[in-house]
Amino acid sequence: MQDEYSTSDFPTAAALLALKHAPKSVDRDNPRRASFIFERTPKLTIDLQKIRDGIKIDPFDFWNAQKRLKHILYDETGEI
Repeated sequence: MQDEYSTSDFPTAAALLALKHAPKSVDRDNPRRASFIFERTPKLTIDLQKIRDGIKIDPFDFWNAQKRLKHILYDETGEI
């Protein structure tokens, strides 16, 4: 969909989460690689360009975002 952004790149998803973009859902159709679905907003588009340009993210925020994404991936209830 046009109003969604999907990425299976874990560091990109973690960076987006650290920048306060919460995933809407996780697509687990491929058993080898999950995709994180984010709502496409103007701020998301700007932040994606910043990530590509090499934005500096606080290491502790990035680490927390990775932990949160892993929790989302492996949580049996499917909650986000």
